[in-house]
Amino acid sequence: MRTTLLVIGIILGVLLVWWIFRSELAGPAGQPVTDIPAPVEPAPEDPADPGEEAEVVLDGEDCLRFTPDDLEVQADAGRFLVTDGSSRMMLFDTREMASRAVRIIRHYELDSQCFAIRPDAALRYFKTGEDIPSGSFQDEDCIRISDPAGLTIRESSSELFQVLDGNSIPYAATSREEAERVIEIIRHYQAGFTCYVERPDPGMVYLRR
Repeated sequence: MRTTLLVIGIILGVLLVWWIFRSELAGPAGQPVTDIPAPVEPAPEDPADPGEEAEVVLDGEDCLRFTPDDLEVQADAGRFLVTDGSSRMMLFDTREMASRAVRIIRHYELDSQCFAIRPDAALRYFKTGEDIPSGSFQDEDCIRISDPAGLTIRESSSELFQVLDGNSIPYAATSREEAERVIEIIRHYQAGFTCYVERPDPGMVYLRR
């Protein structure tokens, strides 16, 4: 009799454990609980549009880098040369203007000299990093570009193409291709002024905002 009761107790205990375990596996109203999906990692943000970076860089730009602190003025056959020790960068009639050019370069932290189309580029300009300078320098000799978007080209002869800003002629190129390049550069950098050191026949020309 005692053995029978013991067996019945074990059976009831097993049934109770099974019932509790089955209840844990069931959801509301006895519905089986489906597997909980693993959390989905958020998708990485799309990289920046490569077109945005491309807009910053002017295609085919012709620039020579230099270190402003390396610049010096040297006498050169009756004129005065600004050099970084390896390149003949600019030539002036007076030492005063050559030294002024060096001061302007250091003021704006310019570190590259660029050209529209070489040789004898119709436009030479300077950059600080990847942009033209902004600001001002004491007693600068600058001419405002009144309407960069409205610059036009006039063919003066088969060998001279003038870039017109209203009624003024800030640039003259020896080909239509170069004149178009000058306009492209000015519009790309949204230049507001063309500046000179020593006119006429300036030793230094630079664009700025």
